[in-house]
Amino acid sequence: MNRIRLHTGCLPFIRDMGKTLTNEGWIHPDRNADFNVFIFVIKGQMQVVEEGKEYLLTEGTGFFLKSGLHHWGGPGTLADTSTIWVHFYDRVGESLPRRLT
Repeated sequence: MNRIRLHTGCLPFIRDMGKTLTNEGWIHPDRNADFNVFIFVIKGQMQVVEEGKEYLLTEGTGFFLKSGLHHWGGPGTLADTSTIWVHFYDRVGESLPRRLT
């Protein structure tokens, strides 16, 4: 599993977010994104592969995919799987905001 660093001094920058309800045969997109992904499975099961390691995400599971790594889905995603996803940047390397006095 790959690490994503989230800083306590500032919130991650959210690029976009949404909800997915899968049909039979739905497969997670094949990509190498410049953003991190958080997936939360509300109902069902989703198969995701990151850099060749397979994960089966089940109901109640939260999972992070790291930016810059190749990830894709497989046929292990069940029809009627419901997920919430968030694409975000972790702000690593940015200076922390100054306190207002």
